Amino acid sequence: MIEIFFLFLIAPFSIGNNIDNEELSFSVTLQEKQINEQIQEADKTTYGEKEKSKGLASVRGFADDTIDSFFQNERKTQALAFGFFQTNNRFEIGQKFFLMNYLGSINILVFKTLAEQKAKEVLLKEPKQSFVQIIKGCALEISNDCIVARSGAGEEFEELYKLRIDTFLEVDEVVINDKDEVWYKIKHEENLPHLERIKGEWFVSENNVKVIEISEEVISDQDKNKKIVIDISEQILRAYENDELIIESSVSTGLPGRHATPEGEFQISKKIPSRYMQAPSPGIQDWYDLPGVPFVMYFTDEGEAIHGTYWHDKFGRRWSHGCVNMPFSVSKFLYEWAPLDTKVVVER
Repeated sequence: MIEIFFLFLIAPFSIGNNIDNEELSFSVTLQEKQINEQIQEADKTTYGEKEKSKGLASVRGFADDTIDSFFQNERKTQALAFGFFQTNNRFEIGQKFFLMNYLGSINILVFKTLAEQKAKEVLLKEPKQSFVQIIKGCALEISNDCIVARSGAGEEFEELYKLRIDTFLEVDEVVINDKDEVWYKIKHEENLPHLERIKGEWFVSENNVKVIEISEEVISDQDKNKKIVIDISEQILRAYENDELIIESSVSTGLPGRHATPEGEFQISKKIPSRYMQAPSPGIQDWYDLPGVPFVMYFTDEGEAIHGTYWHDKFGRRWSHGCVNMPFSVSKFLYEWAPLDTKVVVER
């Protein structure tokens, strides 16, 4: 729609080059004054929209110079839309002035629309979430070597939970204590079936983690040229794009019987960077408690998902409760590579 407006604005000047300037009954000086007044009025509107866009952008973490660059470019477009070209500090006019007044008013309206659209685009930018990956301490089995989540930002606070390597937790707040140490307050999910296992607020030290930022995927971005194939017999996952193999990895699907991973064709219906998985829960008899399960991509309504795994390394064997387990690095790659609605085929 905006492109049509600009075609309408620019087109009259391309056909008015042969208009006799003698028909213009006013001086160039007066013309310049009126032109400048119109441009100044447009600048006032532009400034207001620019400041509003900066305000909106600031909450999303966008730099002011990004907004400045946009409005500088639009300012140049505005001058062209008025049809004025400055030569030796004089304006050459290629159309009758009554058209300039008319088109100038339209240009202000169009430019305001552009500014409002830019503000909306800023709001629609995908927000980023910060997470921490545990990179030190115990692996696979819980032991005294595990990094612990504490009740406050410091080693003197109570130990609440032992965390294994590759546990992936969302950051709620960055805290600097009185010793100038950086600690991360962990954000817990709401409506967990067993909140009592958390025992309070968790804090982890920056010395034991790697910070990773993830863009929140809020809109389905279906790509029919991508698919994930899981072979139960081989316990291998293969990802394809345009029928070209992108990645292959050993995985662990569900144990035979009631925990078997369902076969068939599915789609990724939901993506969550980090999930606290707990049981017993409705329909699940075995006990487990797994905070920070990384890069979860659900593909069935019953809860089967593709995700990273830090509590075992039995990849290549059936070992799960129905999900498709894989190493942290593979799950991170797939999470970033596969959009929502990506086809998932489970076969044998």
